Amino acid sequence: MVNTIKQSPLAEIHRTLDAKMTEFAGYELPLYFKGFKQEHLHTRSKASLFDISHMGQFELSGANLIRSLEKLVPADLRQLKNNHSVITVLLNEQAGVIDDVMLTRLGNSFRLVANGAQKYKVFELLQTQLDDSVQLNHQEDYAFIALQGPKAEAVLDQFNPDIKQMKFLMADHFELAGINCFVSRTGYSGEDGYEISIKAEFAEQLVKLLLEHTEVEPAGLGARDSLRLEAGLCLYGHELNESITPVEAGMGWMIAKSRRNDNSEFNGKKIILEQLNDGIEKLRMGLAIEGKVPVREGAVLFDESNKEIGFVSSGVFSPSLNYPIAQAYIDVAYTNMGTILKVQVRNKTITVRVSALPFIKLNYKK
Repeated sequence: MVNTIKQSPLAEIHRTLDAKMTEFAGYELPLYFKGFKQEHLHTRSKASLFDISHMGQFELSGANLIRSLEKLVPADLRQLKNNHSVITVLLNEQAGVIDDVMLTRLGNSFRLVANGAQKYKVFELLQTQLDDSVQLNHQEDYAFIALQGPKAEAVLDQFNPDIKQMKFLMADHFELAGINCFVSRTGYSGEDGYEISIKAEFAEQLVKLLLEHTEVEPAGLGARDSLRLEAGLCLYGHELNESITPVEAGMGWMIAKSRRNDNSEFNGKKIILEQLNDGIEKLRMGLAIEGKVPVREGAVLFDESNKEIGFVSSGVFSPSLNYPIAQAYIDVAYTNMGTILKVQVRNKTITVRVSALPFIKLNYKK
């Protein structure tokens, strides 16, 4: 069977803007337009528009929906307010992460956003694990865009002034340029911003209008990756997989306190509670790299006696900080801030320093 690379609903705009394209999660998407460093810094100072149509968008409804979902996620969905979102994880029975997802409560229904690389696995999981009474709609006829940066609010304010009333992790339906959109105050950059779900046939029209704004520039996957790394955010397949638990990933805050103490079950609960109570062997941390050469995924970390004590999950040269940074899984004995470790890059030993995450101040509007 031939795997066909899918086109985004915004493919024609990308071609017009002469984007450098790449394959990601089964889609052809922009890697960069004018250059990833320029796009990164523009996002930090103004507002950038990203095509994230590869991500999975799902609508779920039904009488037993919350009870069914709570078997798969450790969040307290019963206490989640209407038009509010929670960042959580779908877990397997060993407490490994099947995907990190965004769940938004919309009255008696929920919206779920999954990573592009995992969306079909998530779809299958939801089909097989949720109660038969739950209705599941995979919104494959929708585009998805992200407007990220400190000027994002001012830009959307010109389309609909009501949007600025939302705080971080809130969401609702709004009209933008006469087009019905689902807008959430969320993102993957560490900056204030929005993610906008829109019927595919209207996406090009809206994107053209947004790009006409003097503060807005298009940005690609390169900048999206460096932005999320600076913000200390995970990328599925790098920082997260089915062998890593949320506690090891430094995301123990995702385990709602009410779910730790009540009788409700979720996949991997026993393992997660043991890790929260007794500790873990490895933990996701940041690394500040000496010199100018980035340290990439898979690089092995050593202590000063050349004992192997961890590995790099992803790394990049940080445009904001002007030095290389990385995320890594490190034996907990070596996770104190400032601990000096070593890594081999191109047959050269490079010194790295254990750092807290995130690397930058997060600018969410709370």
